[in-house]
Amino acid sequence: MTIEKLVKKSMDIHGGTQAEFAKACGISQGLVSQFLAGAKKPGWKTCQQIEKATKGRVTRHQLRSDIFGSKERS
Repeated sequence: MTIEKLVKKSMDIHGGTQAEFAKACGISQGLVSQFLAGAKKPGWKTCQQIEKATKGRVTRHQLRSDIFGSKERS
């Protein structure tokens, strides 16, 4: 799944608007919009915040396997 689709899924899980999702993640609404458009990728800290906002239903590993690896280590 692409980053854009994962961010959209994250928003759907969290509920609300781009602005509300952005606030839950500690980022700007404009940055969420850029993620959805594929113009930017979330950094390591934002990936962790998205994982927290979705209560782990979208993980940092799914969002950026290039940073975190393809799956959690036990």
